[in-house]
Amino acid sequence: MSRLTYRTFLPLTLPLLLLACGQTTSPAASQDDLGPYANGASYPWSYTQQPGNVTPLVLDPGANNLYYEPILSATNGWGPIEINTSNGEQNKGDGRKLSVGGKTYDVGYGVHADSELRWSLRSTLAGVTCNKLDGYVGVDDEVGDRGSVTFQIWLDGAKVWDSGVMTGKDGARFYSVDTTGKTDLRLVVTNGGDNFYYDHADWIQPTVHCQQGTVTPPPATGAPGTLDTSYGTNGSVPVPGLLAALAGDGTNLILGAGKITRLSPDGAVLGTTPLPLQNGESLSSLVVQPDGKVVLVGARTLSADGSDVLVIRLNPDLTPDTSFGDAGRVVLNLSVPANGGGSTDRATAVTLTSDGKIVVVGTAIQPIGVSAYDQQGLFVLRLGANGSRDSTFGTNGVIYRQLEDVLPGSNYSTNEEPGSVAVLADGRIVVAGTSNLSTTATAAWALRYLPNGTVDTTYGQNGVWTPAVTPSPQGCGGAFAGPTTVTPTGEVVVASSFYRANGVEIDRISADGRAALKRCFEFGPTAGAGPLSIPTAVEVTPTGQVLVGGRYQPSGYESLALVRFGADLMLDTTFGKNGVTLITPEQYADVGDLLVQPGGRYLMTTFGYDNGGATYRINP
Repeated sequence: MSRLTYRTFLPLTLPLLLLACGQTTSPAASQDDLGPYANGASYPWSYTQQPGNVTPLVLDPGANNLYYEPILSATNGWGPIEINTSNGEQNKGDGRKLSVGGKTYDVGYGVHADSELRWSLRSTLAGVTCNKLDGYVGVDDEVGDRGSVTFQIWLDGAKVWDSGVMTGKDGARFYSVDTTGKTDLRLVVTNGGDNFYYDHADWIQPTVHCQQGTVTPPPATGAPGTLDTSYGTNGSVPVPGLLAALAGDGTNLILGAGKITRLSPDGAVLGTTPLPLQNGESLSSLVVQPDGKVVLVGARTLSADGSDVLVIRLNPDLTPDTSFGDAGRVVLNLSVPANGGGSTDRATAVTLTSDGKIVVVGTAIQPIGVSAYDQQGLFVLRLGANGSRDSTFGTNGVIYRQLEDVLPGSNYSTNEEPGSVAVLADGRIVVAGTSNLSTTATAAWALRYLPNGTVDTTYGQNGVWTPAVTPSPQGCGGAFAGPTTVTPTGEVVVASSFYRANGVEIDRISADGRAALKRCFEFGPTAGAGPLSIPTAVEVTPTGQVLVGGRYQPSGYESLALVRFGADLMLDTTFGKNGVTLITPEQYADVGDLLVQPGGRYLMTTFGYDNGGATYRINP
């Protein structure tokens, strides 16, 4: 029988072990602004089972709440871990009912960062194996909106799930991880990267799901670069996508054909929602917050005077988040024309800061630069979690920049187009994109800003990387700079197509903006075949490999292409055919987005005419 409800004979092992262990206390501290944490006070607590006395869980087929299972070891940052109540203070039994986001829960653990709970996932019952752990996490309501923690799940020494930083302002977040074949489980809470003040965290209803008999493992991965036939129907699902994002619960959000489709990790359609757009509105980018809310950015076209920046936030169920902006929407005119013209504002990319702020980049009319007339330049905008402009960043939350004075060979209105943005661990912001050099060429660039919006002059040359900063003899000739991506460490990767030629150039710019690798290649398996190679998406895997997706069009037919490079930008010949995978779609289509799923497999979304296109999964 599964054990999700109370029983009259609860095993006393875990509660007694947790509550009976001693704790080390520091001298009493006076109460000031830090409350109980004043003067460095701390009450660390720990428990470890006797050496060699490893107790497996008594897991039944079905759902098993970890409350009933014996623990191997535990540590806590402030007093003992509490069972079915919040952490409270330093004494045992001084917590209250578990509560996150105003909702109370009967079963779980109240802990304080830094904390760890550890179990064995071996069942004492013959033939029972387990394949999933799920539950909820959150900062307990007893600390109000204070505290900042990160929840982590580790299996057999590897981290398999991370909540991102959560605070007392966040609601409970659901998690679900695959435990097939795993034997050691650790539930970890860290201090969120700042300090441990008020870091009261709850593991709510942590549940292991098991079955009688052997759990069928995930389908064996096929050869690198082949379609994963376990996904959808023979490796694809008929869901077109211009944009894609990974949600914290492992599902994938695909934007295309006027709707948002939520797919399971293996391609099952879990639901569709019409895009929340009004007439004249469009979307360019999205990001999923740690709490499951979705931020979308794009443009709102005005009837007679250009367009404005559009930012929308949806709840995890994809309904408008009315706590954000005006009924879930923020519309801003960011153009600053000197000659009284209209606005042509458009947001092109979005990301998040560790404390929940929203960073939006895009293009707007500006009178800045060496030109004597208004032109399109880039902007970086930072919004608070509620959609208000962050006055601590730039000027009223926004900074502007044009690059025609630094781009090599520019004799044209450069019209900056940001393509990607990332916030580094220290809060610095890296923006990458393209600008016009002439009517027949564009160039890539990257900028880095300090957390307050000032230029980081230690990056590249006075805060900017352009091709002139890192000239290379490997140059492939005139090109149209295309899709960009910024890694979490600040590296920038750019894919460019040749003008009236048959190849693609890849540039990988170092995290300091002062070095770059450059390679040239064709999507086709045979050089000189005369294809039109057009890159439309680029992604860097967690192991540093570079993926480039696009269209390959030799005479007579057209294919979708996915190319994999090593970290050194050399073609990975173990992938597909000589580093290239070609897929022939049912109709004309382009690659929209690339996504690396947990476990390493690649999603490639495509879109075409008449809402055509599909989502493919490719073996790594």
